[in-house]
Amino acid sequence: MIHEGVRSSLKSLVITVGPLLLTAFLIVTAEASTRYSGRDGQLEIPVPRIGRPPKIDGRLDEDVWQQAPILCGFTQFMPTDGVPACEETEALVFYDHQAIYFGLKCYYQDPSTVKATLTNRDEAFVDDYVGICLDTYNDQRRAFMFVFNPLGVVGDGVRIEGGDEDYTPDFTVYSDGRLTDGGYVVEVAIPFKSLRFPGNGPMTWGLNVFRKTRSQSIRLSWAPIDRNESNLLAQSGHLVGIRDVQHSRNIELNPVFTGAMTGQLDDPDDLGSRFERDSPKPELGLNLKYLLSTNLALDATVNPDFSQVEADADVVDINERFAIYFSEKRPFFLEGKDIYQTPYEVFYSRRIVDPIVGAKISGKLGPASLGFLSAVDDDSLGNAATNVARLKWDVMNDSHLGFLATDRRVTGYYNSVAGVDGIVRLTKQETFSFQGLGSWTDDVNDGKLRDPAWFAELNHSSRHFNIFFRMQDVFPDFRAQLGYIPRTDQVELAGFSQYSYFGPENGLVESWCPAVFYKLVYNHKATGYLDRKTDWIVSPQFNLNLRGGWEWGMSYDRLYTYYEDAAFPDQTQIYTWGCTPRWQKIQFGCLSHFGDTPIYDEVVPGKYWYAEPWVDLYPTSRLKLNMWLWAQDVTRRADDSFFARARIARVRAAYQFSRELSFRTIVEASRRKYYAEGGTLDELSKNVVVDVLLKYQLDPVTIFYIGWGNVFGADLGNDYRRTQEGVFAKASYLWRL
Repeated sequence: MIHEGVRSSLKSLVITVGPLLLTAFLIVTAEASTRYSGRDGQLEIPVPRIGRPPKIDGRLDEDVWQQAPILCGFTQFMPTDGVPACEETEALVFYDHQAIYFGLKCYYQDPSTVKATLTNRDEAFVDDYVGICLDTYNDQRRAFMFVFNPLGVVGDGVRIEGGDEDYTPDFTVYSDGRLTDGGYVVEVAIPFKSLRFPGNGPMTWGLNVFRKTRSQSIRLSWAPIDRNESNLLAQSGHLVGIRDVQHSRNIELNPVFTGAMTGQLDDPDDLGSRFERDSPKPELGLNLKYLLSTNLALDATVNPDFSQVEADADVVDINERFAIYFSEKRPFFLEGKDIYQTPYEVFYSRRIVDPIVGAKISGKLGPASLGFLSAVDDDSLGNAATNVARLKWDVMNDSHLGFLATDRRVTGYYNSVAGVDGIVRLTKQETFSFQGLGSWTDDVNDGKLRDPAWFAELNHSSRHFNIFFRMQDVFPDFRAQLGYIPRTDQVELAGFSQYSYFGPENGLVESWCPAVFYKLVYNHKATGYLDRKTDWIVSPQFNLNLRGGWEWGMSYDRLYTYYEDAAFPDQTQIYTWGCTPRWQKIQFGCLSHFGDTPIYDEVVPGKYWYAEPWVDLYPTSRLKLNMWLWAQDVTRRADDSFFARARIARVRAAYQFSRELSFRTIVEASRRKYYAEGGTLDELSKNVVVDVLLKYQLDPVTIFYIGWGNVFGADLGNDYRRTQEGVFAKASYLWRL
């Protein structure tokens, strides 16, 4: 009876407790199976499809996040690679038919060290940040990059293997973030309409999640990065099984209204002349984007707002030899911008200054990336027809061959350029890149011109060594009207070698990097090949990085220059630069250099010194102050008389009321003096610029701002008077149909 009672009790216990134990075991097993440690090589993620999207509020408290796999086990890849992460990071991921979602949890041993400011889009890099790298074609050549600071402010762009990361393109992304007791959390939704990918599935996408902590100046990665392999995208993990996502034809309409009213003196050279204001100038434009498929986009524009170069761009042009370069920011040119990149910048989109209409198609079909752009530009000689065609074909592993052609025609002038280019990966560390071009020009002044240009470079990139050898040749009559090629008639041989030493983990020295750069430039010979030597430089360099974010470097340059039939031998220039870590409230640094220089306007030897100290202040999480000083003196070597002096002081204050609403003001005071031979003052320019801007921005395209700017000029008696005034407004809205 006793045995029967025990047996009955045990049976009841098993019936009661067994299901509970089994459920607990399954929960634990399921939980364990959803964790994918990059450090342990668990890099293939079967990403789940979940029907209910979360609210993007930076909290990760909805049930859907409990079903998402967890990416963990991060490792360090800078300053040293392969070291286990000193801070814990987790990334959660799932998708539905409209978007892919990420939940990013960043933990700190000391959460008080987190750097976080509420700032404008694409300004997240001054803080701590966490990022996502999506190789949607899984071709290890191109990836979308999304970076988020602890408050969810986004910085986005693309990474091209063999080139740099480019954060000028903007994509529609929804994100929010918040500080927690243990660090910060960011919640992200990336609509599939913002991405380009092969088709409807099932698809495998390359994925990596990375993170930077400012206080320790370290970078972490979920997929382990071996810096002895130069292709970072080839070392990514993978999202497996994405399918049945939204792929309907997508139309984006973007009407743009701009208005401006300006004022100026009747005679800019006479401060006593009358100040007059022009009539208001309203403009209406329209941009259209049509997704032909998930990987091909058509863009068109009518009367676009292309007249403005960024108000914040700092440009000083004292004793410059070449034209000033501006980065492209205009939205029409940013879709597929990377397709047109080649060793020579044959297509520099800012050459299209004021188009009346424009259209382009860009995307990828199988192994082929293609782009075609056509515009009618308002040129001083009339309406200029501009066309650019580009084709890149993927070959082998991480290699491509390409074709690029540009053509610009206006009354009395045409210029056409065409050529081939490519990058061939030889080993995990070595690549060979090349380009060959021909140009055909017919100018009413110079007649018909025909000449080629070519480029070749062998590059080695590994953990400790970065080395390249380059040869390039731009013939005298080569012209690229739509490109940015500062010099023609030059044959250049160049080389660079850098050794990188990485200190022990948690040591004072993170890295030190001695390097040397060498360049030799010749003109072409009328009959034969090499003519006179025009430039020669050898530049030993040194960079030092200390734990926590301290940086310092210098270079000692020996130069020879031949300019306008005059030789300038035995020149010396010394450069130094450095900056502090990004502390909670302040960061500062300085760039300076001095030495010998030709004075190009007079073609005589000269000397110069230059200093550019700067300070960034963060009084609160919403307020940022940037203070910058630029100073330069140029003197004639013969008698130490001044050729030019310049002093520019600039203060920029930005306050972020919310993620969408911000206010910015800039005050800049400048003084430039130019002296004739003998030291007498020849020209004086004294200005104070005051510029304010109120901006409301929902996404990269939906934006409203109104601004007001004034320039005050002064004479020798320091009597300042308004010389220019401008009031401007812009309203732009994105409709996705």
